[in-house]
Amino acid sequence: MVFRVRELHPPVSAVLPFTSPSSYADIAQAHSIHLLSIGLELNVAQTRSSSFRAVISSVRSRFHGRISFDANWDVATQVDFFDAVDVIGVDAYFPLSVASQTPSTADFVAAWSQWIPPLQQLHQRFQKPVIFAEIGYCSDDQAWATPAGPCAKNVNVGVQRDLYSAVEEVTRGDWFGIAYFWAWTTNGGGGSGDGGFTSEGKPAAEVLKTWNWLMAIY
Repeated sequence: MVFRVRELHPPVSAVLPFTSPSSYADIAQAHSIHLLSIGLELNVAQTRSSSFRAVISSVRSRFHGRISFDANWDVATQVDFFDAVDVIGVDAYFPLSVASQTPSTADFVAAWSQWIPPLQQLHQRFQKPVIFAEIGYCSDDQAWATPAGPCAKNVNVGVQRDLYSAVEEVTRGDWFGIAYFWAWTTNGGGGSGDGGFTSEGKPAAEVLKTWNWLMAIY
């Protein structure tokens, strides 16, 4: 099980990581959590490297599992305290650029080529595995362009399937750990007529069965 501390809206987000980590560490330890993320998408706060190092030290004194920090896709390479955690987390909503109006898995694999080398360099620099702490795609015919949404009205479950297949291909290698997938709802939904993020009842779910994805349930 993974426990993540999500960013709140400013100005709280600038304070939260440095005022409450010990309580989260105690909860994680008490419930045998195997990976504790001390923050995610803290784009502004992550510049306070010394403060995060102090947080990590404090958390390690109370929590004995693995620790990650999950950076947003566009600022992950700017984090300079990844040496202090066990896992390099990236929320991997990288926009993909493809020329075809009906792109294939191969097109999406090619479009990932600008994003994978910097992630591999992070692994090489810090000697820690990179994980996709959050990744997902809508089921629409433009999902690759704006992976974080909003979802379009033109439902295309095949595009979602091919995007997942591409991710499976481009993350093969010792540099990569695992991907946590957004999202699988607890109130049903999904199916061939649904354009949202869930892969429930869609071809993408079959892709997930063949690889080391974990489903994040929201």
